Amino acid sequence: MPDPLKILVPVLLVAEALTVQWAGHAERVPVAPDLNAFPRQIGRWSQLSEISIEPEVQAQLRADRLLDRMYYSGTSAGPVVQAELLVAWFNSQTKGSTAAFASGMPAGCGLVAGIDQHGPHRDAGRAVGRDSVHR
Repeated sequence: MPDPLKILVPVLLVAEALTVQWAGHAERVPVAPDLNAFPRQIGRWSQLSEISIEPEVQAQLRADRLLDRMYYSGTSAGPVVQAELLVAWFNSQTKGSTAAFASGMPAGCGLVAGIDQHGPHRDAGRAVGRDSVHR
């Protein structure tokens, strides 16, 4: 009769390996942040306005939460620079659509809608990635 430990130990080791493998692939979704709590003042940048995101853009991005704001920096004595900040929150990076990246934007990049020294430049949108800029 074979020793039960010689059978039980390998079975337990395989079960442990499968459990670790399965647990490592499970997505751990953090609690979604309240984007409205994003600061209105960031260093020398102050919020100028909250920008309404068009329904067509929301449908294309398919983000779970969106925030679009215009910030400015500078004074009347110097040049005023404006920058648009777009934050898109996705509850999952493994489920659903990746429509936000369908335009050729690699994962880990953002969208810069425009930076202008005289005012908003909404048509100057470009994707800014790790090593590349796509128009």
